[in-house]
Amino acid sequence: MSVPVRALDSMVGDELREEPQGERSDKGSGSETWQRLSAYAYLSAPERLEYVAAMRVFCGTLLADLAVPDVLAKLAQPGHSAAVLDAETLTARLEQLVRWGNLLRSTHTVTATSIAEYQRSRSRYQLSKLGERVQRDADEVLAGADAA
Repeated sequence: MSVPVRALDSMVGDELREEPQGERSDKGSGSETWQRLSAYAYLSAPERLEYVAAMRVFCGTLLADLAVPDVLAKLAQPGHSAAVLDAETLTARLEQLVRWGNLLRSTHTVTATSIAEYQRSRSRYQLSKLGERVQRDADEVLAGADAA
């Protein structure tokens, strides 16, 4: 017996629009499959190059979690081909990756000496296991396509 899941209707900016096809169960393999498939959504979003660059930062670091200023600093380093993002846009991209299941909000406790430092550091993100696997698989496909 198969559990009906929602089909992707279209990608509009950062938002994933869904078209319901019957009731979706929050229990069982249908829901789990939907969650796993959602982790691939950033690869076909219009801003996919920005998403891929952010995911590569998380995959390429040994740190457990990163704040927006940390990711901005890594994206500004030579070798990153992403367009220059401002903090607000990057925050929106990271929040969308959280919704898709690629990133998790960190439970890291923030210790700050000023309100400004707290505001810059309070939103910390870490790579989910599924998000890491999706990005590594995507990089492998892209590397294979370049070699062909």
